[in-house]
Amino acid sequence: MLLNQGQGEFDRVLASRRSSRDVGKRIQLSDLSALIWAGAGITGILQEGDGPSFALRTAPSGGGLYPIDLYVVATDVEDLARAVYYFHPFKEEFQVVQHANPLDVSKAGFFHQTLAAQAAVIFLLVANFGRATWKYGERGYRLCLLDAGHLAENLVLKATELGCSSVPVAGFHDDLLASHLGIDGVTEAVVHSVLVGGRHGGDLRI
Repeated sequence: MLLNQGQGEFDRVLASRRSSRDVGKRIQLSDLSALIWAGAGITGILQEGDGPSFALRTAPSGGGLYPIDLYVVATDVEDLARAVYYFHPFKEEFQVVQHANPLDVSKAGFFHQTLAAQAAVIFLLVANFGRATWKYGERGYRLCLLDAGHLAENLVLKATELGCSSVPVAGFHDDLLASHLGIDGVTEAVVHSVLVGGRHGGDLRI
């Protein structure tokens, strides 16, 4: 069977996506903003009659519960202070994670891997398991991992479109990262990460 590779812009992004360890180049704040929106941006509000309203987002989530929180370890972003940030999707703003040293997170938090130590940005995907398990029980843990995958894929595809380098990484120090973020590592835990560096020679946009 011969697959039909489309000719649209999104098809070009898919065909161009590669994991790259070259993530040490400074990233622009505007590109960081675009990446965050692609991963965790709110695209609209759904109102069902007189019932509660629901935020629609760029990535799908089981039951629309969105148990994945996005933290940003910014070590080399133009016009942004070096720090660890929590991204608040509804306010669309950063909140500095107090006492979290971004260099400690990017080095010791990733077992001193050169790749992570040099990354301009590290996205930490943190699962709040209770948001899913209250409704789905033990299956909620599986849904959290699936949601993290959805969000991570949005990040790497947007990075590809922008011409930025990116690579998903699952090798990190669970307990140390939890300690830096101020979470307990049990009810909330880092389940995935995406490392990103600045543009390396233009974007893919038509």
